Amino acid sequence: MLCVQMLNKVKIAAPACRRHSDTLADFEASIPNDTLAKWREQIEEWEREQWKPIQKAPNPFKSMTKTASERAVQLELAKEVEAQEAADASELSQEIHPSVMIANGLVIEDKQWEDFY
Repeated sequence: MLCVQMLNKVKIAAPACRRHSDTLADFEASIPNDTLAKWREQIEEWEREQWKPIQKAPNPFKSMTKTASERAVQLELAKEVEAQEAADASELSQEIHPSVMIANGLVIEDKQWEDFY
């Protein structure tokens, strides 16, 4: 019984392993060789550091880029609206400014994500 279960798991895992290997090869082919080599060095250094009590190597799997928060985007868009309104002080318009639409879209998107999770 155990042999049958193990065989079934291997039959499922082997094709999945091949698909993942192919996907990884495609992904790595899209990255410049020097960047890929540097990243591999970082991974190997990080893996060696895992066994030490004090780790100095940063986790290469964590994103190093900082993303803009909703608050920062809204503040920037509000500044753009103020600048645009100051420039167009003589023109009165009933249209919605594009930056206001973007800010509203971000709020709606956040609410959709909250509802999804």
